[in-house]
Amino acid sequence: MKFLFKMIVYILVFLVFLFVFLPKQNIYFKAEELISKQGVIISDEVVNDGFNSLEISAAEVYFKDVYFANINKIEMRSLLFLTKINIDQLRFSPSISKMAPSPISKISITHSILDITKARIVGNSDFGSLDGYIDFLNKKVVLTLDANSKMKRNYSNILRMMKQKDGRYTYEYNY
Repeated sequence: MKFLFKMIVYILVFLVFLFVFLPKQNIYFKAEELISKQGVIISDEVVNDGFNSLEISAAEVYFKDVYFANINKIEMRSLLFLTKINIDQLRFSPSISKMAPSPISKISITHSILDITKARIVGNSDFGSLDGYIDFLNKKVVLTLDANSKMKRNYSNILRMMKQKDGRYTYEYNY
């Protein structure tokens, strides 16, 4: 029994040290390299490595060499059983903001090992609130939007592309 308890403590200590001393900046730059193959470039960002988090500030996002968006802050926090990504103040470029509401105040993506096949998405802006999930097993993204009157008035063309049920708009995307 003592041996088993000792092994569990060693494994937990190892995991804690792994999360603390993991080269988070290097993982971010590798991820940035991988998404650049899809045409997404993140530039002019300031990267800060924290105890159990990584913070990216003032990021400019380009898609296929066209300015797409500005992100004020992205914070990635990883705990033993939970990983959370918070995106604050996402502003689309003027050409994109004609098609999508801008700015988006906050988007939060949460993944837990209790449900490893899905990540939960929650967001809000001046145009309403958003919730949904990413299903990794079925390679599907499902978003549900509670649009307010401002969204319905300014972006009715986007809402027409979504399914409406009980006053909520649903968008599904398979990747």
